[in-house]
Amino acid sequence: MITDHLQDGGELTDVMDRQAQPLFVNWLRTTRPSAHSDVGDALLRGADAVCDEWTAFSPSFRSCLYVALVAQRRAFALAWNMQTVSVCVSDPQVAVALAQGCTRHEELGTGWVRFDLWLGPKPRPDLLFWLRAAYAHACASALPVAPDSPTTPTTPRDPAS
Repeated sequence: MITDHLQDGGELTDVMDRQAQPLFVNWLRTTRPSAHSDVGDALLRGADAVCDEWTAFSPSFRSCLYVALVAQRRAFALAWNMQTVSVCVSDPQVAVALAQGCTRHEELGTGWVRFDLWLGPKPRPDLLFWLRAAYAHACASALPVAPDSPTTPTTPRDPAS
């Protein structure tokens, strides 16, 4: 059920690692974009269809503020504006996304691309495909978790130390 994945209000950094994606966090804090309820709903339904463990964060779902999807404490998708979705994918997938009509969203950081769900060039990018790719990238990019602490990421040990 989608409601099991929602965090309405609080701080974005409660659900994600600010140090891993500082540009993403700073852009949201400075712009505080809105998200039309239709684009937010499309993102939530898409994530529910293709992702396993994820959280949807919004400063206020009721006020139609942005919706960020987070997995493994890394943001991987964002619904904002009237119909815009941004996703964070691997470098090879960025090239594919650009070829399919997406544009870079560098303000959010490396690997972020954006597209409009309903208007724009046809054929439009496939939301479920890009959510699945972004989710997989977020999970693969996450820091390993210490065995004794299920929620605290750890950095790999330096063999020289």
